[in-house]
Amino acid sequence: MSHIHISDGVISAFWGLGGYLIVGFIMFFILKKIKETDLKRKVPMTGVVAALMLIGMSVPLGPLPIHLSLAVLSGIIAGPALGFIAVFVVNFLLAFFGHGGMTIVGLNTLIVGAEVFVGSLLFRLLSKKLTAFKSASIATAIGVITSMALMIGLIGVSTGGYEAIADKFGHHHHKEEVTHHENHEDHHLQQEDRQQEHHHDEEQDIEDVNFLFLSGWAAIIIILLLGIFIESMGTGLIVKFFNKIRPDITNQSNSTVTDK
Repeated sequence: MSHIHISDGVISAFWGLGGYLIVGFIMFFILKKIKETDLKRKVPMTGVVAALMLIGMSVPLGPLPIHLSLAVLSGIIAGPALGFIAVFVVNFLLAFFGHGGMTIVGLNTLIVGAEVFVGSLLFRLLSKKLTAFKSASIATAIGVITSMALMIGLIGVSTGGYEAIADKFGHHHHKEEVTHHENHEDHHLQQEDRQQEHHHDEEQDIEDVNFLFLSGWAAIIIILLLGIFIESMGTGLIVKFFNKIRPDITNQSNSTVTDK
């Protein structure tokens, strides 16, 4: 769900490059710490979860203008480290299909990667007391909320708060700036006018979001809640199924998790 779809040029190079640098550092640390035996055992599974995420992030949820990420599921199956690498690969591939520009692959990886880390670690903590289904569902919900907050925060800081929401629901406006050779005072007034017009457009984008009989913020809140619910329940059911037939896949062979 938490995936930036805006095109190249909307977010400054500073943020785009910064995202790549942080991701590069994290991946270097991960690859340095992973044992060769773990790679041989988990790389095939990493490919599987990457394929699942690629499908989930490419297919919308019917009438809902959002999609699944299956990021927490990838962290539960492959582990948070390899799950993070899978997220980078998936975001890089999605950029070629127009799901966000190449310059924001780093930021997208950090956002969805946070969901992987938070969700998978919470799952391991909760699974000591709760069933596989409950552990995965709760961990997924918290992971998705965390990544959504990070997404809105990052876009809000780099472009504007309203733009973060407008982008999420496909109403992003990116206007070319016109250069005017006029005196400083007139130029300043024109800048203020453009900012007010842009802010008005973003507010209008929010109002244009419709779902069932709702519109505006009410529609957005319901869409997000439904998305979190579907992602959480879906992940919970998949993990429950794996835990019954192959508990080793969810790394629970030595845990006290049960499904009654």
